[in-house]
Order: sequence, then structure tokens, then C-alpha cells
Amino acid sequence: MTIPSRQEAQKLFADIAAKLDVCDLQQGKEPQTSRIHFQNVASCAYKIAAKISHLDEEKAYILGLLHDYGQLEETLDKNKFHGTAGYDLMMQKGYDEVAKICLTHSFPEYDFKPERFTYNQKEVIRARKIINNLTYDDYDLLIQYSDMLSCGKKITDLKSRIKYILKTYHTTRTDAKIRYKTMLKIKHHFDTLCGKDTYKLLGITND
Repeated sequence: MTIPSRQEAQKLFADIAAKLDVCDLQQGKEPQTSRIHFQNVASCAYKIAAKISHLDEEKAYILGLLHDYGQLEETLDKNKFHGTAGYDLMMQKGYDEVAKICLTHSFPEYDFKPERFTYNQKEVIRARKIINNLTYDDYDLLIQYSDMLSCGKKITDLKSRIKYILKTYHTTRTDAKIRYKTMLKIKHHFDTLCGKDTYKLLGITND
């Protein structure tokens, strides 16, 4: 399995981030919201991986930086789903490890029901079929966790992130509870591996 070098990852990120900056402004978002989200996820993943012997912090950074690579396609075409879009784009480039992360970061609940999601159902069902043939590892879990901690331009606790999701997206309280419970388990997993509360490691104090 392969990933790009940090230099190549930065080039890929710079290209997609510049285009998303324009989209953010057109959609009335704070400037560079998407760009900072990418960077925050990469930063969280790097800091946690650096404390865990079997993880490579450089790899974690690259995966975090490119996890939402398909976001531009979804932003420009609502019939697209950024998970499968990113998966396809990264597979075309030969970066299968990044492709996997593009897909798995949206689905912390491995055995998910496609109808729970408001993304294009055809694409979510396709994502489910691909994931059926994959095994989640600690990099998948790490990017899922880091992604949940990045809310807009801030790094925040899980409770605040769930409140934001309920306010911003078409998510039911039942789905939010399922996601929160899953993410708490993932947090505990990384707290144990780090030998330290990951909130403290990342400077999160508002939970």
C-alpha cells in the first residue's frame, strides 16, 4: 500500500485547498474554513501518532491532510459524495492508503446502515460495499477521531462537535447518540495507547 511523500501531499493539499477557499467564500463560510479543517485533522493525527510506538506520525499527518480530498467534487456537485470521490481520485493516483482513509473517515460505525446518511444514497451504498472488503486499522480510527475533533476552524471536544453536527446537518438525535458513543470508544482506545488523555495532549479543555 502506498501514500505520497509529504512534499507531494502538500502540493495536492495546496491545489484542492485553494479551490475550496473560493467555494467557502461563495457559500458564505468564514474564509479558509475547509483549508484549516484539513490542517487541524492532520495536526491532531500527527500529535497522537507521535505518542504511539506502532504508528508513524508522518504517515498520520499525510493521511489527515488528504482525508477530505473529494470534498471539492461534493461541493460542486451535490450528487457526489466526498468519500467515494476522494477514494476514486486517490486510487487513480496510486495512493491506495489515502483512498481508504478518504472513504473510512466518514464511517466510524463499521457496520453502518446507508439510509442513516444524507449523502447520495447510491454512493453511500457503494461505499458500504467497498468497506465490506476492508479492515479498519488504527490509522482509520485515528483519522475518524481527529476529524471529529476538528469543528470549523477549531479543535474541540466530542460533545461540542456533536452539538455542531445536530445544528448544522440533517442528523437525528438517535444518529448523533450512536456517533457520540462510537467516538468515545475510539477516544478511550487512543487515550490508552498514548497513556494520556488525548484531550490534554491536544490542549482541549472545554469538555
